[in-house]
Amino acid sequence: SNLVPGTTDTTTITVQVHRFDGSLVGAGFQVDAIATEAEGPLYNVTVTPSATTDANGLATFTVTEAADAVTAGNNTNVFIRFQVHNAANTTSDEIQLLVTDGTTPGYSARMSFTDRAMHYYSGMAENNATVTVWNQTGTLAQNVPVFFQIDYGPLGVPAQFPYVYDYATPEYSPTTGRGANLDMNTGGGGSLGGVFQNSTGQGAAYGVENWFNDYEIENDADNFYTGTTLDACDPSTWPATGFDGRYFFNATSVTDALGQYTTAFYGLPIRLDSAIQVRAFVSEAGWWTTGDVAQAISDLWTGGGCNFAFAYAHATRIDSGVVSQRAPMFGLGWIKTFVPKTSITPGGPVPTNNPSTTPAYFWSSRQPAVTLVAKFYALNGVDPGPVQVVLAQGVGSATRSVLGTGGSLYCFGQCALTTNSHGYLNRTYSTVVFSLSQSLEFTWVDADPVYAGGGREQLYTGCTAPCMDASAGNEFGDFWLTPTFTALLNKVSITVDFPYVYFPTSTAFMTIQTSSALLSLGQTTTATVKVWSILTGQPIAGASVWSGNTTVFTDSSGTATFNVTATQLGAVETLAVASTDYGGSARAWYSYLASLPVATYSTPTVTAATAGSNSTITATVTNTLPVSGTITVWLYVNGQPVMSKQVTLASSGTAPVTFSYAFADVGTYGVVVGSSSPASVSIVAPPLTGVDPLVAYGLAGGLLVVGIVLGVVLGMMMSRRRKPPTVSAEAEEPKEPGKAAEEELGPDEQL
Repeated sequence: SNLVPGTTDTTTITVQVHRFDGSLVGAGFQVDAIATEAEGPLYNVTVTPSATTDANGLATFTVTEAADAVTAGNNTNVFIRFQVHNAANTTSDEIQLLVTDGTTPGYSARMSFTDRAMHYYSGMAENNATVTVWNQTGTLAQNVPVFFQIDYGPLGVPAQFPYVYDYATPEYSPTTGRGANLDMNTGGGGSLGGVFQNSTGQGAAYGVENWFNDYEIENDADNFYTGTTLDACDPSTWPATGFDGRYFFNATSVTDALGQYTTAFYGLPIRLDSAIQVRAFVSEAGWWTTGDVAQAISDLWTGGGCNFAFAYAHATRIDSGVVSQRAPMFGLGWIKTFVPKTSITPGGPVPTNNPSTTPAYFWSSRQPAVTLVAKFYALNGVDPGPVQVVLAQGVGSATRSVLGTGGSLYCFGQCALTTNSHGYLNRTYSTVVFSLSQSLEFTWVDADPVYAGGGREQLYTGCTAPCMDASAGNEFGDFWLTPTFTALLNKVSITVDFPYVYFPTSTAFMTIQTSSALLSLGQTTTATVKVWSILTGQPIAGASVWSGNTTVFTDSSGTATFNVTATQLGAVETLAVASTDYGGSARAWYSYLASLPVATYSTPTVTAATAGSNSTITATVTNTLPVSGTITVWLYVNGQPVMSKQVTLASSGTAPVTFSYAFADVGTYGVVVGSSSPASVSIVAPPLTGVDPLVAYGLAGGLLVVGIVLGVVLGMMMSRRRKPPTVSAEAEEPKEPGKAAEEELGPDEQL
């Protein structure tokens, strides 16, 4: 049995380690080798576990086939990953070795690149990934189906293979030179390098076109096999057999006469130095010769939920790493709003983007168009030059690019706006007239391909809107709408809310707010009033503002302030009214909540005394509100309130509380302070003092005996006193009326 590559049972592997900038690390770096086998625990080989680099950054490892494996003629793949020891930010390299008897089909493989370090380039840095395959005889293997994958990094896909798809035919097919590849960002598979079989003559679940045509991907056309639209996330659309929510892509890209397959990829502009692990999938020997080649699988159903995932079949997988240099960034500095130079009506033409010098503080039913002026900066505050920016309006799933078509979530064609050379971007936005005042949310997203976060989504390039529509110039453009799979994670977006005001009548407009909405009893806050003219949209100076017995006037910026004191507990809402010199008026309500502290309590600590004596109960009271005040804290014993104390708490502060309480009787009690958790305390009887315990016990026993004797004597006497008279009825003398008969006592009974 032999290791492949090589013709003996031992092979030597040399690893060279580079820094991110491409320079050699030099001597003294520990490199670890982590070996596994396709069928389970490592058995067939031994591997040098670690080695230290020399002055040229080289570390050498020896792999030796086990004697039992040689004797048994075993055939299996061994995978060895090399990585720098305890280095958090590093790439690793995995190779595939073959333990073989020299006859049974099998492959070994390794990967290489044109360059291990991809330096930033404004036109996007390119590189080439190559996988080399050997067969069981140690010779280079030709016509082996293979493909590559670049998976998601912390900021989206860090690099991608260029892809080609003919939407006009539509048929997926390779082109000369670079190959077709496959962009699977939307399907959860990252970027695939290689060529894959189209759907001609295959079932509903096979081929690139059927995946493209799925409702969840592009819904470009019907499924080639069923003639209907399939939705991988809706089982009711599935055929009776042959489809379970997964699509399978057979690799048709194969190794050449040198046993190699090479394809190009390019780095995306990422705001971090990135470690990029490129995977290679090599068909398992024996599978593809019978038609089962290396497969990529897009699992859109994922066991009952519409959660896109990637898988593969009939292939072994190895990977290797390169590093890419971070791209420069630019960001939004400030935003200003102005009245447009040209007045427009809702639905009318967008005027020139050169604004007037008149500030606009809000959109309104009378002023539906406002010009947004944004200024962008590059590093250290310099001008970024002309840069592309996507401007979106809306919140959450309702967000739309201002260049969108027909209110669609998607943007077609060129979706980005471009600043001038100094980074200024002017855009007039005209809203529809709403019958309710609300906020308008705008988001500026950096989208320039020269800077971090730029680039376009490849999957939809060339796809018109809808994709089957042959109208030119309407292809899907900058892919800014689903950050889950793409470069939006890499972007630095800024969102700002602006007011939209609906004016039902010709009045002034005012806003009022307090500096603090939560107050302590007796605390004072400041109410700030802003008054605008309904006629010009500009602030009004000298407007009279009154609330209760307070009257103030606005300054040149249309602003007035007055103090509000919390005189009672609870929620208080108060009206403020503004009047202008042109007869306009406005009303606004302001409110505050005055509250005592709301406390939480620690579990009480009890220093127990004996029954009848004062025990000490202590707890910590914590104020959960940013208000100060005095509250009553109750002590509960066995669920009954027994005493209380006043505790003063600072804003969000704490204070101790201590009770002295005498438990009357011996026993176990539950003690609670306020709403605390209960504490249990056991109370015992006080000890006897001043009498020797033996004397006390003897005295008690003697008294008990004396008491018993006296009780017996008295009982006998009382029983004799109650004896009936001995005179017979015949000798009884008549009694005088009202006098009781006398009983004659014997001599021994007279006392």
